[in-house]
Amino acid sequence: MKSDCLLAEQERQNHIAAKFPEYPFDRTVSPPKNSYSPMYKMHKYWARKPWYLVNQYIQHFTREGEVVLDPFCGSGVTGLEAIACSRSAVLVDLNPTATFIAKMTATVDFDFYEIKRAFRQIAIKYSDRIQSLYWLDQTCSLCNSPFETRHLLRGPKFETPVVVAHCPYCGVKNSQIRRELKSKERDFLAKIEAEQITTWYPQVAFPNKFIKDRITYKGIQHIHQIFTPRNLKALSWIFEGINQIDNETIRGLLTLAFSNTLLHVSKLKAENVRPMAVNSYWVPDDWIEENVWYRFTERVKLVERGMKVAMGRISKRKAEGLKVYTHTSTDLSMIADNTVDYIFTDPPYGDSIQYSELSRIWNAWLKQDFPIQEEVIINPTQNKEHIQYEMLLTQAFSEMYRVLKPGRWLTLCFHNKSFETWNAILQACKKAKFRYGNALPQKPLAQSFTQAWAKHSPKTDLLINLYKPLGTLHSASTKDKDKAFPSLDCLVKMVCHELPVSERININLIYDRVVMELVKSTFYGNCPDNLNDYSIYKIAQIMKDVQN
Repeated sequence: MKSDCLLAEQERQNHIAAKFPEYPFDRTVSPPKNSYSPMYKMHKYWARKPWYLVNQYIQHFTREGEVVLDPFCGSGVTGLEAIACSRSAVLVDLNPTATFIAKMTATVDFDFYEIKRAFRQIAIKYSDRIQSLYWLDQTCSLCNSPFETRHLLRGPKFETPVVVAHCPYCGVKNSQIRRELKSKERDFLAKIEAEQITTWYPQVAFPNKFIKDRITYKGIQHIHQIFTPRNLKALSWIFEGINQIDNETIRGLLTLAFSNTLLHVSKLKAENVRPMAVNSYWVPDDWIEENVWYRFTERVKLVERGMKVAMGRISKRKAEGLKVYTHTSTDLSMIADNTVDYIFTDPPYGDSIQYSELSRIWNAWLKQDFPIQEEVIINPTQNKEHIQYEMLLTQAFSEMYRVLKPGRWLTLCFHNKSFETWNAILQACKKAKFRYGNALPQKPLAQSFTQAWAKHSPKTDLLINLYKPLGTLHSASTKDKDKAFPSLDCLVKMVCHELPVSERININLIYDRVVMELVKSTFYGNCPDNLNDYSIYKIAQIMKDVQN
């Protein structure tokens, strides 16, 4: 009798499961004509996945009203697309800046007049004071109005600072100047920078050790030293004005604009270098000093454009379906067992992006702390190597397995040039008991500086669809289980042989194909023990031998 009841329950569960997507997503996603979205341009963040890609996956794997989770949420694309599609969403990230961006993007219940009124309130009190900091001894020859400084070239490359300015009334094209500062202007600058700053600014130290330290040898040990004294003073005034706003939502949106101003008005920027373009703190010798008020004004407009799109896609009712936690992904105790319908996540890429280090400026101004001991990362300065990375990932994926409903799917987005890092994340998924569905290459929204210029850097993400088993549903094929995994040399030659001749020189394509074989074989249990010895550089060498 008991066995009959168990069988009946299994049949019932299988019947219910049959309504779920039985097969994984099986195609690459091309960008739509309107792929650019101001909604996701309101604040810089790393490894942001294309919104249209995430949207398609959510619609494939879930139905309206179901729950979507991203435990490494970053700036929140997964959760925002989920609620836009009338799902509920749970977002988790250890970085306070990440969860702040996600929360503010979903804060759609406000009057646009209020943000304009609040900005005008700050402008009345501070704009003239800030612009006076950038005074120039020159007026416009067309209308006799004072010039407005756009930026100064002040790095050690320049013996005398060079100013780029224009008349705000006649426009940049009609009245732009570019010249060295006059003696009188240099004296004025020295006087301004000698004055004490009386308003608050963060006096927080950078870490004693960086994984990629490119600033401490230049004497920069604290957050405030990344800014010139003049820009620091202007920032502290704006921040003071923002915090005098009573409306919490409007204060948050202007703080978002302010936070996204910080890197651009720091010494991390040059005329032809975006700040943190190489995912590290690097102060170029030709760094520039931007006009803080000019950049903040532009960032406020960016937030206004983004929120208009967000309000067009997310209603107040939909936004109520979003929960955001600033918390470690290794402990999802706020979520009950078997309650999540789908997971789309993008874990940290080994040591590629050091989130706690790179977010330190933002979090210092937000007065938030990032508990690095819980960060899932490879960082020798935190005593975290591949073994610790795999251990933390295993905890995170075990929690994902626990909260995911049986028969439902997890989409893992990842890329890395290190097979050792790939091995760590795949072993973590396998130890958490996930099963393999398929893997697809996908072009990212935009290439990073490293992807664009590094010869041996993967150019695509790999989207791996895994599932939590339910009875015999989605049973993986075992036909290749006992088949020995070929050597890297044989595998590369096999992949090359299957490609058209014209594509056999494309190392990134071949790397993707090799990794896809690696992923599948890892879950079948026939991956080689020496996987950590593999590398994209060895693939390149084997390809040369094949071509010769």
